[in-house]
Amino acid sequence: MSSTATHREMEGILVASDPQTRLLVIDANGTVLTISVSPVATVLLHGEPVRLRMLQVGDHVLVIADETPAGLVARSVEVIYSPRGRC
Repeated sequence: MSSTATHREMEGILVASDPQTRLLVIDANGTVLTISVSPVATVLLHGEPVRLRMLQVGDHVLVIADETPAGLVARSVEVIYSPRGRC
Protein backbone atom coordinates (compact mmCIF):
# COMPACT_ATOMS: atom_id res chain seq x y z
CA MET A 1 0.00 0.00 0.00
CA SER A 2 1.06 3.54 -0.64
CA SER A 3 2.02 5.72 2.28
CA THR A 4 -0.80 8.08 1.20
CA ALA A 5 -3.50 5.48 1.96
CA THR A 6 -5.91 6.43 4.74
CA HIS A 7 -7.10 3.76 7.19
CA ARG A 8 -10.89 3.36 7.56
CA GLU A 9 -13.02 1.07 9.73
CA MET A 10 -16.64 0.37 8.83
CA GLU A 11 -19.47 -1.95 9.84
CA GLY A 12 -22.32 -3.00 7.65
CA ILE A 13 -24.48 -5.71 6.15
CA LEU A 14 -23.01 -7.70 3.29
CA VAL A 15 -25.32 -7.22 0.30
CA ALA A 16 -23.13 -8.79 -2.41
CA SER A 17 -19.93 -10.77 -2.65
CA ASP A 18 -17.85 -11.97 -5.59
CA PRO A 19 -14.96 -14.16 -4.44
CA GLN A 20 -13.62 -14.42 -8.02
CA THR A 21 -13.06 -10.66 -8.35
CA ARG A 22 -12.55 -10.24 -4.57
CA LEU A 23 -15.25 -7.56 -4.34
CA LEU A 24 -17.69 -6.99 -1.47
CA VAL A 25 -20.63 -4.62 -1.35
CA ILE A 26 -21.80 -3.58 2.09
CA ASP A 27 -24.60 -1.36 3.34
CA ALA A 28 -23.08 0.75 6.10
CA ASN A 29 -26.06 2.53 7.68
CA GLY A 30 -27.60 3.37 4.31
CA THR A 31 -24.35 4.08 2.50
CA VAL A 32 -23.53 1.39 -0.04
CA LEU A 33 -19.80 0.74 -0.34
CA THR A 34 -17.94 -1.40 -2.86
CA ILE A 35 -14.72 -2.76 -1.38
CA SER A 36 -11.88 -4.68 -3.02
CA VAL A 37 -10.42 -7.34 -0.74
CA SER A 38 -6.64 -7.59 -0.81
CA PRO A 39 -5.31 -11.08 -1.59
CA VAL A 40 -3.42 -10.92 1.72
CA ALA A 41 -6.41 -9.65 3.74
CA THR A 42 -7.48 -11.51 6.86
CA VAL A 43 -11.04 -12.90 6.59
CA LEU A 44 -12.51 -14.21 9.86
CA LEU A 45 -15.61 -16.19 10.81
CA HIS A 46 -16.00 -17.29 14.47
CA GLY A 47 -12.55 -15.76 14.98
CA GLU A 48 -11.03 -18.31 12.60
CA PRO A 49 -9.45 -17.53 9.22
CA VAL A 50 -11.65 -18.56 6.28
CA ARG A 51 -11.78 -18.05 2.53
CA LEU A 52 -13.72 -15.09 1.19
CA ARG A 53 -16.30 -17.44 -0.35
CA MET A 54 -17.47 -18.40 3.17
CA LEU A 55 -19.08 -14.96 3.65
CA GLN A 56 -22.82 -14.84 2.96
CA VAL A 57 -25.20 -12.07 1.99
CA GLY A 58 -26.83 -10.81 5.19
CA ASP A 59 -23.71 -11.25 7.34
CA HIS A 60 -22.90 -8.25 9.55
CA VAL A 61 -19.24 -7.47 8.88
CA LEU A 62 -16.51 -5.27 10.26
CA VAL A 63 -14.11 -4.14 7.54
CA ILE A 64 -10.78 -2.42 8.01
CA ALA A 65 -9.71 -0.89 4.72
CA ASP A 66 -7.34 1.58 3.16
CA GLU A 67 -8.69 4.43 1.08
CA THR A 68 -6.54 4.44 -2.03
CA PRO A 69 -6.78 6.30 -5.36
CA ALA A 70 -8.30 3.08 -6.75
CA GLY A 71 -10.95 2.95 -3.98
CA LEU A 72 -11.39 1.04 -0.74
CA VAL A 73 -9.09 -1.97 -0.30
CA ALA A 74 -9.84 -4.22 2.69
CA ARG A 75 -6.98 -5.46 4.81
CA SER A 76 -9.37 -7.40 7.09
CA VAL A 77 -12.99 -8.56 7.03
CA GLU A 78 -14.64 -10.11 10.08
CA VAL A 79 -18.15 -11.54 10.33
CA ILE A 80 -19.42 -10.17 13.64
CA TYR A 81 -22.96 -11.53 13.32
CA SER A 82 -24.67 -13.91 10.92
CA PRO A 83 -28.49 -14.11 10.75
CA ARG A 84 -28.18 -17.83 9.98
CA GLY A 85 -26.70 -18.52 13.40
CA ARG A 86 -23.15 -19.16 12.20
CA CYS A 87 -21.88 -16.63 14.78
